[in-house]
Amino acid sequence: ADIEAAYNIAERIRKKIEEAFASEPFKVTVSLGVTQLKGEDTIESFLKRVDDALYISKSNGKNRTTMLL
Repeated sequence: ADIEAAYNIAERIRKKIEEAFASEPFKVTVSLGVTQLKGEDTIESFLKRVDDALYISKSNGKNRTTMLL
C-alpha cells in the first residue's frame, strides 16, 4: 500500500478499537505510527522512523496516527 493507504488503514484500525471499547467502564485507545519503506532504507532506519512516528503520536496526546515520510 502507498503511504496514504497505509495511513487510512491505520486510522480505521484505531477507530475500530476505540469504538469496540466505548461502552466499557475503562478507556482503551491505540497510538500508531506509519511510514513508507524507501529505497535507501535499511531495516534499522525503517524501524527507527516508524518508531519515531509512534512516539510522536504518544507525545501529542495518544489515540492518534502519525505518518512520517
